[in-house]
Amino acid sequence: MMDTTQGMLLTLEYDTDLYYANTISAMLAHFQTLLEEVTANPEQRVTETLLLADEMSSMAAERLALQTQDQAEEFNFQVKTARNP
Repeated sequence: MMDTTQGMLLTLEYDTDLYYANTISAMLAHFQTLLEEVTANPEQRVTETLLLADEMSSMAAERLALQTQDQAEEFNFQVKTARNP
């Protein structure tokens, strides 16, 4: 992440064998929304942002898009730990 005269610039590298491009695009869109929310209301806890509420409700749909059974198992683990840290 780099601050430029036109704003922040983020470069992301990922393993194309593990993730679809649309998954990464969605992740970056969520990250941008999170940054916008935190910037607009810096006193708000990250866990209280609308993004996380939307994220939890869309997790079931995202699960259907997973590429492998291993990713599905990892996803289930992440959901459980997100709900019970």
